[in-house]
Amino acid sequence: PHSPRGVRARLLSPACLAVVAGAALQLQSAELFAVPIYGVLLLCARTLLVTMAIKNIAFKTQLVVAVTAFALSGFGSTGLRATIFLNQALDPALQGRDIAVTGLIAAMPQRSEAGLRLRLEVESAQLDGQPVQLPPQIYLGWYSGFSYAGELVEGVQRAPAALHAGERWRMTVRLKSPHGGSNPHGFDFELWLWEQGLQATGYVRAGPKDTA
Repeated sequence: PHSPRGVRARLLSPACLAVVAGAALQLQSAELFAVPIYGVLLLCARTLLVTMAIKNIAFKTQLVVAVTAFALSGFGSTGLRATIFLNQALDPALQGRDIAVTGLIAAMPQRSEAGLRLRLEVESAQLDGQPVQLPPQIYLGWYSGFSYAGELVEGVQRAPAALHAGERWRMTVRLKSPHGGSNPHGFDFELWLWEQGLQATGYVRAGPKDTA
């Protein structure tokens, strides 16, 4: 009979392929399921893996169980992550509004002739003095001039000389949902934002450093 270690080694490749297949199947779905459904799928996957600990199960049966469990795991975890991510998206009612945000600069700002690009980890946000919910991280431009996406922007404060990762700032920003062109063989900006966990883009209208 095969040793437990040898059986696990033989199951490794099919299990990895099953995870990839499950994730790929989820990515082909036209819409996402509710969070509890993905939770049930992950629970089923865990239950199936526990049954593999039972002795005297034929290798073919273990193979079927492992492939099914890891496929469910890939499908469920991918769908769960996407659903949670989608639930953190920018509320359409907040687009184009002046929102007061306090947050940490999450990475080294990128400077260009136009100004700065920075990632802000949102700690709190208010609209007209009332708390609002924003995505955990947003991608902002703080411009040297007064144009944004080719349009004239009024009331924009010029970017300060230096910003550093880890600093906390209070800013007035205008945001919009991620959007970008996707040309064949070209850079997919919207996909890049999704991969980076950035669920809103926009620009800074004003912002003093928060020294507290």
